[in-house]
Amino acid sequence: MFVEPLRGRSCNRAVCSRALSSGQGSIEFALTIGIALLLLLTVVDFGRMVAMQAAVVTASREAARYGSAVGDTGSGTERYRDCAGIRQAARNVTAGLIAMSDPNIVVSYDHGPSTAAHASCPVGTPPAASSISSLDRVIVQVTLIWEAISPVGLVVGAVTMSSVSRRTIVKAP
Repeated sequence: MFVEPLRGRSCNRAVCSRALSSGQGSIEFALTIGIALLLLLTVVDFGRMVAMQAAVVTASREAARYGSAVGDTGSGTERYRDCAGIRQAARNVTAGLIAMSDPNIVVSYDHGPSTAAHASCPVGTPPAASSISSLDRVIVQVTLIWEAISPVGLVVGAVTMSSVSRRTIVKAP
């Protein structure tokens, strides 16, 4: 006969060892589940980071595509001068994943490769039509900051994601 140490009752070895091993399994599970959850959150976090980077790239491309399209918005403003429309095109792409504000989307214009930007598209004020000529380029830069939701963020920190897209403007004759 074997006496159970905590309760003072007697039991045979087979019954007592089964009771002790089930408690050991619970403790092993408790220790393992924490590590498994940390790994799962890390994978989800990096998945979010990749999805946000893809969204930033797609948003800048779509906004530049909108700004380089021929035609007007229906109100007489050419699409390449429609600052609000260019920004909205970027927001439409990422609406399900990211909420972007106007400071995250910078719109400017240049005369082609290896030239500096000569006009910008501030919020609410379209650039003058005379400042942008045919074959100039619209430049859209979208920037976001990714922050981890898991403890891996303590190691990695915040990551700034940015994408710049350039498209040539062809004015309607």
